[in-house]
Amino acid sequence: MKKLISLLVSGLFCLLLSAVVHAQGVGSSGDIKGTVADANGASVPKATILALSTQTGLRRTVETDESGQYVIVGLSPATYDVSVEVGGFQTEVRKGVIVSIGQTALVDFQLKVSGVKTISATHCWFPAFLTQPGSPVIRTFELSKRRRADSPSTAATAAVTV
Repeated sequence: MKKLISLLVSGLFCLLLSAVVHAQGVGSSGDIKGTVADANGASVPKATILALSTQTGLRRTVETDESGQYVIVGLSPATYDVSVEVGGFQTEVRKGVIVSIGQTALVDFQLKVSGVKTISATHCWFPAFLTQPGSPVIRTFELSKRRRADSPSTAATAAVTV
């Protein structure tokens, strides 16, 4: 009987000790996790996720995996602005994400394709400094102007003078 009580007390002690150890690991930080997808729902790998604490300025960055998922672990409890950036897509920001002790905040992103801008030059002169082995060579690009019948602007074409 004494042995049984001793065994029960030891088991209870181990159970309480394991709960305390678990609480120690959970008790000082929180996490942010989520998925990054495009407008069609396809995963976006290699996207950079930035969590910026609005109170302390702490910055943590991670990259999405091949399935578009990310996890930022061990964040101090605070309010964060979370952003995602990847080539070909508009940068997205989620402001005011609250990280609490022992909790995981879920922040998913659905990215929009970034717009493409076309720039046309009407008047240009380009000095180009091209280096050849041993000595620098200066080349000048001369532009000739011509007017297209269907366009009110002047277009320029480049010819190389060596």
